[in-house]
Amino acid sequence: MSAMNIIKDEIVSDIMTKNLEKVYDDQCIDAVADILTKKGLNALPVVSHTEKLVGIITLGDLLLKATRTPLFDMWTTGIYDNTEDLLKEYKKIVGTDVKDVMSTHPFTIKSTELVSRAATIMYRRKVKQLPVLDDEGKLVGIITATDVVKLLYGNA
Repeated sequence: MSAMNIIKDEIVSDIMTKNLEKVYDDQCIDAVADILTKKGLNALPVVSHTEKLVGIITLGDLLLKATRTPLFDMWTTGIYDNTEDLLKEYKKIVGTDVKDVMSTHPFTIKSTELVSRAATIMYRRKVKQLPVLDDEGKLVGIITATDVVKLLYGNA
């Protein structure tokens, strides 16, 4: 049986993570970095206080934002010795809220769509996860490339 035959009839809601971690757009990026690294996640959906999906924040977003500042160059070349002072200046330049760093308009999928469609979107758009929305557009889960691979090949 081919891999696509295994997933052709599976629905996103069957394999998505339902009790997902999420963050708010005005949350501090320090807390987000802590959640991502301690929980071994690559990304988190970002919601407003009305629970509307407004973006996604990834480890790549945090890294990209950090390396696009003149302070990063000063630190990596040794011009800045004191890490605490550097961090204070860094936060002034790049902002400290999720909304300053997140990617807006993430690719999403409906909970009723096929896993094969989710896999296709992830592959074509070069993303590793998709926030899952219900028919009213509410965030109800997340499906990751890992979820799809587990379905295809088991937990091995």
